[in-house]
Amino acid sequence: MASLDSVRQKIAHAKKHSNLVKSEVQRYLDANQSEFVPNASSTPNQPTFTVKPKSPIPEIIGLIIGDCLQNLRTSLDYLVWELVLAAGNTPNKENMFPVAFKLKSFQDAVSAGRLQGVNPAAIALIESIQPYHDGQPEATSLAVLNELTNINKHRRLLLTDYSTLSIRELSDAMGVWLAAGSPDLTTLAHNTGIGRVVTPEQMNMQGDLVPFVAFNEGPIKEMDVCFMLEGLAVYVSAVVNNFEGFFP
Repeated sequence: MASLDSVRQKIAHAKKHSNLVKSEVQRYLDANQSEFVPNASSTPNQPTFTVKPKSPIPEIIGLIIGDCLQNLRTSLDYLVWELVLAAGNTPNKENMFPVAFKLKSFQDAVSAGRLQGVNPAAIALIESIQPYHDGQPEATSLAVLNELTNINKHRRLLLTDYSTLSIRELSDAMGVWLAAGSPDLTTLAHNTGIGRVVTPEQMNMQGDLVPFVAFNEGPIKEMDVCFMLEGLAVYVSAVVNNFEGFFP
């Protein structure tokens, strides 16, 4: 019988990996006191520094990040499989959850059988959350998840970097997230200035710096990996919940 159980199990497994990333990141940060290195452009009147760790980020963190993302992305393909069963049809190898940046791309995916056997109302719901509905389609949570998963699956380990933000920046970032009123955290990536270069004056204004491990590529470059993984899990869970009505 069709069920969302397997879909939610995948999401739960992803959350376990997300928590493991947090543990590994914290272990790394605890063991690596950062140092401030003057930039080449630094001057006595305008001193700037880059915060650097004393040792590189362990590769295991990138491996676990990839496992988390893969489980989240796969849960959406599981969703399509179960939606076909819920409609009383038989799934096939062509079925999968499409991610389209243009309407035509979505239509082509439907023509290719990606949603064959899915209830038309569910297809309309899948279409409604496609990235092309957003003014910055590449920055939507669905697009971010898809891009990072593709990098991890087909190219290489996801690259990460050591970074810092001030307590004030952290507060501002959380404020943007809450004000958005949505589990889609990509607004955060595009509307907060989170960077690694700070001046002494900024440090005095903004308070103590908080170190973190950031993505070093893709649409969420310089964003905290722990925060973004948690946000993507929240997003996928919310997407899946929207389809509960198609199951007995």
